Amino acid sequence: MEEIIKAKWKDILVHVKSEYYLTDVCYKTWISPLELYSVNEEESTAIISVNDYLLGESSKDHINKKYNLFIQVSIEEITGYHLTITYKNKSELDKNAGIPKPKTKSKNNLAFNLNDKYTFDTFVVGSNNSFAHAAALAVADSPLESEYNPLFIYGGPGLGKTHLIHSIAHHIIDNYPDLQVLYVTSEQYINEIVDAMRNSKQDRTTLNNIKKKYREVDVLMIDDVQFIIGKDITQEEFFHTFNALYEQGKQIILTSDKHPNQMEKLDERYKSRFNWGLPVDIKSPEYET
Repeated sequence: MEEIIKAKWKDILVHVKSEYYLTDVCYKTWISPLELYSVNEEESTAIISVNDYLLGESSKDHINKKYNLFIQVSIEEITGYHLTITYKNKSELDKNAGIPKPKTKSKNNLAFNLNDKYTFDTFVVGSNNSFAHAAALAVADSPLESEYNPLFIYGGPGLGKTHLIHSIAHHIIDNYPDLQVLYVTSEQYINEIVDAMRNSKQDRTTLNNIKKKYREVDVLMIDDVQFIIGKDITQEEFFHTFNALYEQGKQIILTSDKHPNQMEKLDERYKSRFNWGLPVDIKSPEYET
């Protein structure tokens, strides 16, 4: 029974969407992430895993209350089996199974300040961000062969830019462990460059090491790059770092609150370079998203 239901699982979920007229957003948010965890044939029961990283502990209750009947009927119509379903949060099931396991990362990987919950699996896709999401996935799948270089993600605060850039980093680290990925916020970048500049009069070693750190990675990711703009020292240094990486065919990913052309203090050199690749925006979500 379990093997049959698992083999038909995708058909069951699609059936839920089509038969009960769910929107794409509802389907991608609530139904598509569901996984069949186990089936007890003797008791005609099943446990379905709910990705609680979407909306926390209340996820399984929401699914049970709003979609259980749809899922139950769809399983019966597709497979012929009538099951009593229990929904459990993925984190709960993973904990019981001794998961999650630590991610395999290159010993040289520099993307240490990533939020483990900011992944593509937990990113809610809607009409407001679908293009940015697709572009981010394309870059994450082919980080050194992407046509989108730099990838420039822009939009207002709280709309998911950081979530998306962290998702790219996680995906590259998981699938390309030999690539060196460096993720920093603009504040971290500014502090490192300024401190190195201050100490360079006595010893240029620190400054040279910082330049090497940023110019020898495979993927450079800077969050909120707008804060670097207008600060002569860091802006000029970033300009040279950008050129060095781009000429080597390395991937650059940036986030900002505005499109490059809307940045008043941004030098034309930067506007030109930021537009070389693909600027994509994240808009405010519609009510359903």
